Amino acid sequence: MKKYFPPPPEVVQRARCYLALRLLRAYVDVMGKIRRWLGECEEMLERRPVSNRTDSEVIQKLEIVLSCIDCGPHKSPREQYTHWGAAIFCAHILLVDVRATCPAWYGRAIRRRNDAGVITSRYPWRYLYTVVERLAEGLEATIPEAAELGTEIYRKVA
Repeated sequence: MKKYFPPPPEVVQRARCYLALRLLRAYVDVMGKIRRWLGECEEMLERRPVSNRTDSEVIQKLEIVLSCIDCGPHKSPREQYTHWGAAIFCAHILLVDVRATCPAWYGRAIRRRNDAGVITSRYPWRYLYTVVERLAEGLEATIPEAAELGTEIYRKVA
């Protein structure tokens, strides 16, 4: 029998969302599709900013992640790619967390009028999750160490 656990408080959900977005912003801002959905997700969160305490906790966790990632020029190209991939993989796991525990955000649609004047619903968190998941799967297939390191880093901040 499957157990159901209620989602955490909304403030915890927002903090998880912020952490995933900030990590993605730091490492994949150059990628078009991710940038689009990342911007829309950030826009949703900015409507209800987090408290200073929550923001401090998110920054502290982000600093932990960034201290584990070293893509510097002193590394070989493979090591640089592995560390960059680890950041992406860690962000992917954070988005898995968001999907599983943050229904207040993950399932929220943005309703907008398109060029034809029809109101449409978009789900930026779902789209962002899908794009990052594909990227993470590709990274795991090409450099498995990226997935291992990314998972290890995630465990430090989870």
